[in-house]
Amino acid sequence: KQRDVYHERLWPFGEDIFSLSRVAYQRDYDIDSDVVIGKPHTVTVESEPVAKVDSHRFDQLFWDRSTTGEPTHCSVWNNQLRFYPVPSAAATDDQLNGALTATATSITVDSTSGFAPSGRIIIDSEVISYTNTTSTLFRGCTRGLEETTAAAHSDDATVTERDIIYTANREPNELVDIGDETNIPDPMVLVYGASMEIASGKLGDNALADRIKIKYDQSLEKLRD
Repeated sequence: KQRDVYHERLWPFGEDIFSLSRVAYQRDYDIDSDVVIGKPHTVTVESEPVAKVDSHRFDQLFWDRSTTGEPTHCSVWNNQLRFYPVPSAAATDDQLNGALTATATSITVDSTSGFAPSGRIIIDSEVISYTNTTSTLFRGCTRGLEETTAAAHSDDATVTERDIIYTANREPNELVDIGDETNIPDPMVLVYGASMEIASGKLGDNALADRIKIKYDQSLEKLRD
């Protein structure tokens, strides 16, 4: 029922931020598997917004396959982001200057030159956001983003900028354990929705299901408002 509500429209509570790192001369980048298919909303490269165009327009732009540079346009196709021009440079990277604990909120590197003033980085498999930098520090860090896990990292581990940032609606996590929570701000819409289906299915009481459906419809309309 939670998935039914999530798919009813592109709700703001379902939106999330995702990131990737550019690879030199690579045009296509996989969209996160948790994203609702084909639904990235905004895309930036190196903090600059790129125009999102349909596949036909993208093919017109991409007729000259030798053009490279800073991307200005992107298209969503086959659950990938495709960029034009093809990026001519890879994402900036550097190394940790000292081991990093799993709880640290500032990260020391050899140099932050070439990194955005604020943004996201990846170390090993952990995605981390930062709010500002000094010449050798990422500060105001939030650890373990994008379904990754905050972890300790060794001295000289590679730190790579996530210079492709896109927003999209994420598929909801399954509600299977007692501690699982929904992002839907009014959980009663799920209570009524699940009760309605149990009444009509398992209980075979359509009259009860119809009465609960009134509550469900009212809760869903309130959520839309």
